[in-house]
Amino acid sequence: MLEQSGPSEIAPRYCPIAEAGRPVAAMASQMVVLEGGQLIAHAPEKGEEVKSKKLSAAPKETTESKAEFAEAHLPK
Repeated sequence: MLEQSGPSEIAPRYCPIAEAGRPVAAMASQMVVLEGGQLIAHAPEKGEEVKSKKLSAAPKETTESKAEFAEAHLPK
């Protein structure tokens, strides 16, 4: 019921996390739906040039295993 009382642009998401078939944690987050016009700092004045930044491409899928990632990126 609480989820339905907020703005329609915000939707809750939940994810249980299990290890060896046993629940160990849960994650809660919010998904926000925005339109492009909501992403600029101010509405441009008539005749004003709108400057935009080019978005970078999403990273490519990796073949690195969890163990390889941990070895390369986590403190020893």
